[in-house]
Amino acid sequence: MDNILRRLDLNLLVTLDALLAEHNVTRAAQKLHLAQPTVSLQLARLRDVFSDPLLLPGPRGMRPTARADALREPLRLALESLAHAVSPARAFDPATARHTWRAAASDYAESTILLPALEALRRAAPHARLAIVELAPARLARQAEEGIVDLAFHIRQSAPPGLRQKLLFEERYVLAGRAGHPRLKRRPTRAQFCKLDHVVVSPEGGGFQGPTDAALARLDLQRPRRPVGAALSVSRGRAGAHRSGRHGAGTAGARQSRAMRGGRAGGGARLSNAHALARARAPGSGAPVAARSHRASLRVP
Repeated sequence: MDNILRRLDLNLLVTLDALLAEHNVTRAAQKLHLAQPTVSLQLARLRDVFSDPLLLPGPRGMRPTARADALREPLRLALESLAHAVSPARAFDPATARHTWRAAASDYAESTILLPALEALRRAAPHARLAIVELAPARLARQAEEGIVDLAFHIRQSAPPGLRQKLLFEERYVLAGRAGHPRLKRRPTRAQFCKLDHVVVSPEGGGFQGPTDAALARLDLQRPRRPVGAALSVSRGRAGAHRSGRHGAGTAGARQSRAMRGGRAGGGARLSNAHALARARAPGSGAPVAARSHRASLRVP
């Protein structure tokens, strides 16, 4: 096989494809916009390369040999694949795209980025579908390499360095606690904040450190390590988490806090930047989204 490939060139294969389609040297020459003697010479070279006559005289033109018949379909498909491979890439047209895009996102990114963007996606890509999968930071780089996810929404501190990134917006945290919390009647100081019991959201589960702790450490502050039961680490949940104590509090993104409360969130020091691994825009939308526990699939009709 290697010897045949070294003796062939692409023009000979194109000529053979035309001959096998037309069964006539003259018609094949017209189809290829070549002179008939040129096609005859190329047929002679093909016979030499394949050690087979390929086409024999018949009562109605030329008839293919068994070897030529075996070559016909594989040769046609190979030439079509090659033509597709070397053709200029077509510009992406969202209006005709029928892709299923897979986005890895936390509940926060779903409510603040993806849900508001659905209406614009419907208009721009009416035939596309959007599948939201659970954000798993430890597996994100591998999922992207294997094509399991097309894009992800994540914070800068934990974004895999090998993936292309695009900053979407800067976010700040706000302190959230129950109405009537005895220690939140007025804005707490940093020291008072550190003394509160906290709920820590851990995407992987079981983590008791986060961006808040890193920001506090830069100010030489830390939340005290509590005995078992006094702090709660929560893997991603839909409706939030509650602890048995009376004085628990937590931090949330300002956009998410506003979405949950329907109002303006309170103040808080900027502790992190919201970051994404792909560009997105989020125009307003009232489009519904299917509730989910860990995974959801949203159709953009």
